[in-house]
Amino acid sequence: VGRIYAAAGQTVTYKLFPEVNGTSQNISVYNTSGTIVSQVTGTSSNSAALIGSYTPAADGWLTLKVKHANSTTAAQKVWVNITYTAPTTVNIRTSPGNLRTLNFASENEVTQTQSAVSIFPNPTNSKVYFAFQDLNENEKINVKLYDLQGRQLINETSDISDVENIFNSKFELLNNGVYFIQIESSLVNEKIKLVKLKN
Repeated sequence: VGRIYAAAGQTVTYKLFPEVNGTSQNISVYNTSGTIVSQVTGTSSNSAALIGSYTPAADGWLTLKVKHANSTTAAQKVWVNITYTAPTTVNIRTSPGNLRTLNFASENEVTQTQSAVSIFPNPTNSKVYFAFQDLNENEKINVKLYDLQGRQLINETSDISDVENIFNSKFELLNNGVYFIQIESSLVNEKIKLVKLKN
């Protein structure tokens, strides 16, 4: 599903809505060690979500994953709504787990490497914040934003300390909708869906 950076002592609430009503899913929350810290299994519908919650003891990354509870169920889309509070400030140099490889082989899932970039909040109704893991603060970052038709709306290059402000000065002027943000550097190439809500 995705990953969030949640504040200690603040409840994270997650809701799963399926494409097909009446099927059973499992939604799990993993910490940076790849351990499940919260999970819910049950039958959901588009009017009765599968709901769970978790309150982390420390600031940090949480990864959410969804799978069918029954291995014979046909594939389908699901939508997950996550409500959480991010810390006021994030020290990306001391925050563990952003580049950690999580091994879910025991659950027949593909091993994956976590992203080097995090964008939050997402969805947002104004600006966004970038968190870069293990990149030098003088690293040049290129940020491009595309609409759903593939039109490039923003194309800015700057170092880590400035690129967020430059991007937001233009992003705040755009209408609400769904966008795709591409972030590139010598060590990063990420494309992330970004949703802007009405202000």
